[in-house]
Amino acid sequence: MEQKEEVCRAVQAPGAPSSILDTGKRPKVSVVLGVRNEYPVILGTILSFVEEFEFWGYPYEIIVVDNMSTDSTTWILKDKFRRWCREKPPLLKVVEYNDGPANVKVRNLGAREATGEVVFLGDGHLSIKTGTCHGMIQGWLRRGGLWHSAINIWGDTTDIKCYGYDLKLEERFWGNLCRGIPDQAFKDGVSMPYRVPMASHCCLMAGREEYLDVGGYNESFRCYGGGEPYLDLKWWLFGKEVWIFSEGLVRHAFGVNAAWRTVDATRMGRKHKELLLKFFSGKVTDAEEKKTILRQLPRSRHTKVMELDQQDISLNEKMAACIDDWPRVIRSRVQCKDGTQRSELEKGDEHLHYSRGYFWTNEQFQYNFMLSAFTIGGYKWLKQRYEQYFEGRKGNPRYVEELQQLRKEVIKNGLEDRKFIESRQVMSLDELLVKKPWENFSDI
Repeated sequence: MEQKEEVCRAVQAPGAPSSILDTGKRPKVSVVLGVRNEYPVILGTILSFVEEFEFWGYPYEIIVVDNMSTDSTTWILKDKFRRWCREKPPLLKVVEYNDGPANVKVRNLGAREATGEVVFLGDGHLSIKTGTCHGMIQGWLRRGGLWHSAINIWGDTTDIKCYGYDLKLEERFWGNLCRGIPDQAFKDGVSMPYRVPMASHCCLMAGREEYLDVGGYNESFRCYGGGEPYLDLKWWLFGKEVWIFSEGLVRHAFGVNAAWRTVDATRMGRKHKELLLKFFSGKVTDAEEKKTILRQLPRSRHTKVMELDQQDISLNEKMAACIDDWPRVIRSRVQCKDGTQRSELEKGDEHLHYSRGYFWTNEQFQYNFMLSAFTIGGYKWLKQRYEQYFEGRKGNPRYVEELQQLRKEVIKNGLEDRKFIESRQVMSLDELLVKKPWENFSDI
């Protein structure tokens, strides 16, 4: 068996993860993307997943669940990918959910619509590093469980790499970002997949039947937030495991400019990146060769590239300047529902940026985290969450009244799920926090 696995490792293509051996199996994959005003970023996300599965030879389908978009996302996707939608079976399904903003409900809906053995649940603003999904799937084939990847949180002003969360349940029933890989997770200099208590849900993966069997997310969550501790800890309580594939990377965009960077990373394509790197490398000195490279770039890029070439700045700074400016090149003309055509630039940035994604209130966050605490840990953990929220604003009678009402709604909406979890769990949350099975690195 060991000899066969070493052969599998030897024949893997460039870019294959070195920490996971290829089983040779290629199960069908369903990608569920919940979107809300994500055009045109969603195009880059779709193509990023497609490129990954085509490269590694997985059969796949993309399911986009549109959640009350007002920017014609659904209509545009059906138009741009109409050939995919007409395939039998379809490569792309576009499903609509219009009963309110609900990030987790659309994921559950997409999982029920899926036909793959494996399901990825992700946001509409992602870019996938080559080998990431492949590594997660191969890890799942060997280990089972719920799988995450390392993520790069692209913000407007920040660029943070995250390897899951450590638990801070007593403080806020959530965790802190883990920005490094534990020393125990390295073998011969390679970072291996390892267990984590929970991780970001910008992109996660599980067996579809198992996901549905554990009940997915609680559908009374409001809008956004609280899903990470709920789902990952439920997985642990049910005697299952949560893994992170630290060698992979999912780039996740927060904010206005960051969303465009996701588009840039995919729609720009490898070809354009390679051309720019070659142009700025300093190795191309022949004027005619430079002109040849420029001719292969969009015409509107020429002046920008030439100006940067003359500046005494680093290669990374030159590339960043190009990438940041790229959206103004790729904004294509879009036919609107009324039959008219307008460019994205003419419509204004606010149409694309400030309406995209989810917006949530403090009250919704409080409800969601009290719901997670109650369904996963019972009345004890609900009481702790409630008292922490209460302590912060106990001098405000109106706030106290609203918080009390939220607690009543949490118990009403979460009681059935709490009973279901109690009936299936192999240990309580308190026992889990004592055992800490994610600290086992002996068999990674």
